Amino acid sequence: MRRRLPFLAALLCLLMLLSLWPAAGFAEDGDIVIDEPDEDWADLISDEEIENGLIVLPGEESWLCPEEELRPFYGEYGWLQLALDRSLLEQVGHQRGGQACACYALAYCRTLLDGEAQPYSDFNLGTNEDDAWCSWTAGSYDSLNFTDACEVYERMVEELCGGNPVVILVHGRRTQQHYVAIVGFENVVDGQPLTADNFLMLDPCAADFTPQNLGKAELDLKKTAAGVYQLLCDYSAAALPLEAHKSSYLSRCSFTPISRIVRAHRGAMLSALPCDARLDADAAPIGTLCVGETAMATALVENTRGEYWYKVSTDDGKEGYVFAGSCIAGRTSYGDLTLDDLDLPFRLTAGEPFTVRGNLRASRNVLSSLTATVTAEGETTGEPLLRAEIADELCWCSLEQSGIAQALRFDTLEQGEYRLELTAVCRQYYSSDGKTLQYTDQTLRLLSLSFTVAPGDGRVWFF
Repeated sequence: MRRRLPFLAALLCLLMLLSLWPAAGFAEDGDIVIDEPDEDWADLISDEEIENGLIVLPGEESWLCPEEELRPFYGEYGWLQLALDRSLLEQVGHQRGGQACACYALAYCRTLLDGEAQPYSDFNLGTNEDDAWCSWTAGSYDSLNFTDACEVYERMVEELCGGNPVVILVHGRRTQQHYVAIVGFENVVDGQPLTADNFLMLDPCAADFTPQNLGKAELDLKKTAAGVYQLLCDYSAAALPLEAHKSSYLSRCSFTPISRIVRAHRGAMLSALPCDARLDADAAPIGTLCVGETAMATALVENTRGEYWYKVSTDDGKEGYVFAGSCIAGRTSYGDLTLDDLDLPFRLTAGEPFTVRGNLRASRNVLSSLTATVTAEGETTGEPLLRAEIADELCWCSLEQSGIAQALRFDTLEQGEYRLELTAVCRQYYSSDGKTLQYTDQTLRLLSLSFTVAPGDGRVWFF
């Protein structure tokens, strides 16, 4: 009996301890059990972030950098874009899925810097797009980390002015993490803060290689798990040619890069800015284009008045802007494919008929199809408003005498902004020197231009 007393005393103490245990520890089904946060985690939450016992989640705009982080930027350039070889980028291709965005963004940068197509797989330590791990050092890129978003923006401008595309880590409404290549900036105003709205990107998931505005695509810088912004920069000796503008007026204009010969069909003033010298004191006349004189156009510019001008280089070395209504577009080249004698829409009057004219020639490439589409400006999904296709083996084609001109009824378009695109599929695609077979069934975008259908005013403008 005495031997059992210590055992009974111990059992009684245990029962007393259990009676003092918090009831939550034995919650029944349906009871609410609130776990206390870990001490370290609780320290990260301020009283302002807790309302009525609930942790307040950031708003839907949380992917944007806080405005208090921004500071004025003082720089001389308003607009800049690196030279892009779209034919090489098309060979690299687009991300089809998985997690290979970093590899593709790096491949775009190295392709532009090296002058030859670099497949994304050259920078992938994994086995495919679903198992992708980017090797930045394989592309001679180094990771720089910043705690200040403004420092990232300013370094991006510095790298771009040196001819170097960069890669950044971003996020937005539609993605928690993504890598894109930055190839230019726009609308930079001296003394105003830099934001995502100032930078132009090549998105691995985009449908084409037209640079997109980072902010308008609802993307912005993202911090890594370590709490820093990641910027990937080239440390090789390579650099790209660039086109940049220091004028604050030009920073407010819209530029579409082109490569085309234009011919003056009436006397045209060559201006320092894309606006009339009589209306803008800064637009000093620097020369003229006589009737029949030609110049190389490198950009189509929409100025602040909605007028279109060409940025041109003349045979005597002058560079300036001519009013597009004074010129006729000439030849545009893509490898050994050329479009010449072009007459394309530029500014039309609603209800007026218009016929696309021009000749497509190929010296060695053989086309298996030619397609023309008209879509509303900015529309990226859905069926085009107008579409025409020629499915045949082509080495020469007159647009005016083809089904394309007959199908594109521009007089059916209401007033608004539109985009005309002309694409071809090459059964055999040779390099521009005509010696190397680069691709089979390669899709080439021969032409992409914006035009306006204006309300009827008795005048018709031709491109």
